[in-house]
This record gives sequence, structure tokens and C-alpha cells, in this order.
Amino acid sequence: MSTIELIDSIENKHSVTLPGIENDFEVIDCVEVEHEDQLDIPEGFVDVANQRIKVRDLSHILVSRFAFISGLRTSDGNPILTFPDSRSQLTFEEYQILLAYLFQVPPLDEDGAKKDKKGYVLIIDRRTDKWSAVRVLFSYLMVSF
Repeated sequence: MSTIELIDSIENKHSVTLPGIENDFEVIDCVEVEHEDQLDIPEGFVDVANQRIKVRDLSHILVSRFAFISGLRTSDGNPILTFPDSRSQLTFEEYQILLAYLFQVPPLDEDGAKKDKKGYVLIIDRRTDKWSAVRVLFSYLMVSF
């Protein structure tokens, strides 16, 4: 059975037999969803800076890649927090949630043990952005530290 035949069988809710699989299965329900909020998926929550945040909301902030911890370290062993050259913009509240989340993940030593708090090294790459965006980021950082 070709891929096109398989897709046609699934779309038309026919019984489908796949090579190498003993049992047949029948597609009973195919529901088209225009937006992911229509799905009946239970919401997960994560605690960030004494707030309960929906995992879905946090994932949207993380996917923006406004800032991330790559796992790299300096020669002194400090973790590196990177603000890559990115056109994504976060509100101040989203920025605070992002940094609180990243800082609550404890850095580990090379042997997997928790480290004493040394501090983070920040890499800010905004080479293609405007100076005003850099100033906004600096003002956010000054409030956070």
C-alpha cells in the first residue's frame, strides 16, 4: 500500500492494513481542529517565581528563543545565558517569567552535582537590531539584577 493510498484510506475512514502489522485498525474519528485551544487537553502548570504558569504559555515564551542557556560554561565554570540576535519581542512580564524560569533550573557540575551559585555570564547579540531594542534589553536586565 502506498503512502497516498494509506492517506486516502484514513481520510475516508476505511479499514487499513499495513504491511508487517498483524492487526487491522479502523480510523473511527478524524476531527479537524482549526486552533489548538479547541483540543480537550488538560492544562499543565509549572511554578515560576511563585506564580503558576500554564506550560503552554511558558512554551510559547521559550520557543521565541529570546534568551536561552545552552549548557556551555566559561573557563571558570559559570553557565552562559545567551540573548541571540533575534527579532522576537517579549513583554516585560514575559521577560520576567523567562528569566525566572531559566534561573530556577539549577546549573550542574560536569559530574552532575549541583553547583554553588557563582553567577551567569551574559552574551547579548543584537548586531542587526536597533539601538533602542538594546536599551530596552539593558533596562530589563537592570531590573532583574
